Amino acid sequence: MILLQHLSLLLCLVFFKLFLCLFFETTLLFKKKMSNTDEETQNPAYRFTLEVSNKMGVHARPAAMIVRIASKYSGEIWVRKEDERVNAKSIMGIMMLAAAKGTELQFECTEENAENFEKEMKELFSSKFQDE
Repeated sequence: MILLQHLSLLLCLVFFKLFLCLFFETTLLFKKKMSNTDEETQNPAYRFTLEVSNKMGVHARPAAMIVRIASKYSGEIWVRKEDERVNAKSIMGIMMLAAAKGTELQFECTEENAENFEKEMKELFSSKFQDE
């Protein structure tokens, strides 16, 4: 009877350890996928910075305008605000940055036509997202 109790306890510990290993491995893979820290995005081919100048900042409508422009390009495009980095093709990601007036946003591109993308974004930001 005591041997059976020890065996069941040992089996529980083994399953618990297996669960922890799988959980942490899955968590690490998820974090890697979300942050996308491979070599290409760590050293993007092109970077530029723009300042939010409209008084309302980047709310839903400006975020949609950014996404609309970014989605026209096939390469990866990321937006960075301080230590936060999001996909420029994700409206929720852009909105989560909560970029207020005066915030500097850095765009990182692996796009071949990055100069055209920068030109379109500069036009959008200089128009103050057609808010004012």
